[in-house]
Amino acid sequence: MACALLALAVVQAPAAAGQPVLLDSPRIWTLRDLGYSDIFMPAGAGTAVYTNPQMPPHRYTDPVNYLLPDGAAQGPDVWYVIHFHFEIEFQEDTGEGEVTVYAMPNYHAVAMIDFSPVRRDGSLTVDWNSLGETEGWQHGTSDSRRVEMQFSNYFPNDGVVPGENALLFSVEEREGAKVAMLHVFDDTGIEVTPLSPPELGLEVDTDAGGPPADAGDTFEVPYTVRNLGGWPAKDVVTEVSYPEDALRLLGERSVTTPLIDGSQEISGSFAFEALSDGAHDIVLDAYGRTGGSASTAVTVTITVGERVSKVRLGLLVALVVGLSALPLVPYEKLRGLIRGRSQDG
Repeated sequence: MACALLALAVVQAPAAAGQPVLLDSPRIWTLRDLGYSDIFMPAGAGTAVYTNPQMPPHRYTDPVNYLLPDGAAQGPDVWYVIHFHFEIEFQEDTGEGEVTVYAMPNYHAVAMIDFSPVRRDGSLTVDWNSLGETEGWQHGTSDSRRVEMQFSNYFPNDGVVPGENALLFSVEEREGAKVAMLHVFDDTGIEVTPLSPPELGLEVDTDAGGPPADAGDTFEVPYTVRNLGGWPAKDVVTEVSYPEDALRLLGERSVTTPLIDGSQEISGSFAFEALSDGAHDIVLDAYGRTGGSASTAVTVTITVGERVSKVRLGLLVALVVGLSALPLVPYEKLRGLIRGRSQDG
């Protein structure tokens, strides 16, 4: 950080006397539980920190201090999740531009919500978007200068350390955007939970079904989608791609499941008609609003020869049709996509 300049005081209740509160049990620990009330940061207030001389500073609230147990870390048995409830108010004369509101444990971003005030037909509207592991990408538009938000996300690894920790809230204004007030409600909190982030896995049952040995036969590709994590995976889509000149899909190309709870699974299958002989790759993908994505593939080998009896066909199928599963594509954590998660400010 290049420098820090103290501006106006931030209005917030002081912490309770004595040591910071120890977060030692699974629950949501609110600001109120930690000895703090609502936090207000009006225009120009807070501690200004310049991380880039060419950019406006971040304005930080005073820290909310708390303790974590010895050996505290983000996973694999105990996880920390922010529940961020706030309202941002823009000044009446705000220009167009961008504002980012942050929640930052130990100066590492766990929440980054972007706002863009714009003038449409002479009226101010505010577009917003956010990205996190518990709800995925969210976006919307407000016709008011005040936008109230509730956001949750898993802490970055560097945001969890044993002993004393500090949670700060920050505003960054860019271009012509001007914020009148940031209001952090006292039901904002830190959840201690055994639930790991959602993570999708996908498998194909290569032993099930009856793959074809002749053009015109039908067969199925059974699959199972699992949530390998503990938090629910939401709006999960399972879809298939295949060579359309060689295979005909009998049914829909994709299936949507609204929710897969932690450690739960769903099963289904895609049915096909064989159109031509040869080795044909069928690729299955599963992805969700949360839970990331997974992919696998099977190769169906179809041999078309002389017509044989049903008995011989059964034997022929066993000999000439093979299904081979490819490794799962690793799920890349959403945390890694959130800009600045491992950078100060």
